[in-house]
Amino acid sequence: MKPIAKTNSILSLLLIKIGIIIAVLLIAGFVNLRLDLSKGRVYSLSPVSKQAVRGLKDRLIIKIYASEELPTNFIAVDRYLKDLLAEYKNYGGRNFSYEYAKTSSAEELEAIATQNGFSGFSTQSMENDRIVLNRTVFSLTMEYQGKREILNLPPGIESKLEYSLTNKIRRLSAANLPVLVVFRDSTYSSYPTESLEKSLDENYRLGSADLTRPIPAKHVMLFTGVSDSLSTEQLYNLDQYLMSGGKLVMLQDRISLNETAPYLLNSNIFNLLESYGIKLGTDMVLDLLCQQMQGGIGQPTSPVPFVPLLRGSTKNVITKDMKDIMFLLASEITTTDSASVKIEPILQTSTSSAKIPGPDFNIDPRIIQNPDPGFYNLSPMTLGAVITGKFRSYFADDPVYSKRPGFIAQNPKAEMVLYGDRELIMDANESEFSNRHFVILNAVDYLRKDLSMINIRSRTIQGSMLDVKEFMYRKDLLWGDAEKTANRIKLAVKIVSIVVPPLLMIILGMIFYQLNKRRSGATQ
Repeated sequence: MKPIAKTNSILSLLLIKIGIIIAVLLIAGFVNLRLDLSKGRVYSLSPVSKQAVRGLKDRLIIKIYASEELPTNFIAVDRYLKDLLAEYKNYGGRNFSYEYAKTSSAEELEAIATQNGFSGFSTQSMENDRIVLNRTVFSLTMEYQGKREILNLPPGIESKLEYSLTNKIRRLSAANLPVLVVFRDSTYSSYPTESLEKSLDENYRLGSADLTRPIPAKHVMLFTGVSDSLSTEQLYNLDQYLMSGGKLVMLQDRISLNETAPYLLNSNIFNLLESYGIKLGTDMVLDLLCQQMQGGIGQPTSPVPFVPLLRGSTKNVITKDMKDIMFLLASEITTTDSASVKIEPILQTSTSSAKIPGPDFNIDPRIIQNPDPGFYNLSPMTLGAVITGKFRSYFADDPVYSKRPGFIAQNPKAEMVLYGDRELIMDANESEFSNRHFVILNAVDYLRKDLSMINIRSRTIQGSMLDVKEFMYRKDLLWGDAEKTANRIKLAVKIVSIVVPPLLMIILGMIFYQLNKRRSGATQ
């Protein structure tokens, strides 16, 4: 080939390559492509979030108010917030906008925070070798058609951020929220239920039912439990709701607590369940994987086995990967008719479980103060379950109610979710258990076949690969001083982390040295 022709060929090939690169860059400018390989795709919007912003009929404006220099523990939240808002913008288009509000001074920002009702956060910093207390503002406002919502952005909110944003967008835009019918008995108002009620109001259009009238089967019902018997008419309407295909989430246990001791509840609701082949146990369930009680200032904590911390199912989406779901005086769920009814566990105790028989509940203080490994030897017990199968009406043999017009004697494809703890409605005192009522919301959405909301509600952003508490749970390392066991595991990991890498380097160095030595000998 002649030199000139060869040069022209090289130049042509180079120009083609440059043209391809320019074309790719131009296309990339119009097409937004992201590859999300994170666990649970936590950096990609879920279908329900996309639907929420795509359905906006007017402009939604988000303003973020942040202190000029955010402390380091807010940086991850800020970064994740920016990524999420950019994703919302991609799907919301011109009807979705966001901006970081600019203020001239910290005083002006503080005034805005007070005016808007931002909580603000107390933080610490080092200045001139002294610890200085500061106040950090990091919140946002959302405005749509004259309506307004605020959201505070504390450290650690990342896993719940999309869920919180999407909920507020749906409420502001008056989206077609699903209907949820809630039964509350006369004692419900005596419980602290602010967290549950707020979440129910954010997720659903709520309707109340006292069961004195029939309930449409098209709506899912949340039955928050009873402490006494229902009237026969109420029981009949609940039974016929299930017989006609209604989906039910029920919170109910058999043990309550008065000023002196635990006692068994007496209610016809248990007769109704047993007619379907479902039994709530009368024994008190104990678990060594439980809440810890502080003995006093400077005193070690003690386990409270009748307040178990439950782990979710590894398969069912309602409780998948959930942990530390706190129950109180819960009842075991079993079946008396395994041929007709299937029970799928979604919340269970650990392999270190025990029971105290009712109705006497003779509690030996030693089971708390000095747990005996031989006593906590029962297999995991089911305290939450999806129940499906053929339900025969409780009133099928009743000479009066079975003759009513429209009476349905059985449902061959009944479905409900049952939790053996009514106290799930209660607000938790500790922040680490504040979202335990999510298992209720997830159960409602599961029965509605809306898995998208469950996914973002239950989403977690993976942190450290070493979760010592989870490791101890899997290996059943619950005896003795749990804190000392955890510290030993952490120390062993630190030693391995420090010793192993240099040791591997030395071994690899010796191997390469021997290989080079052999090569040198072979070439001589």
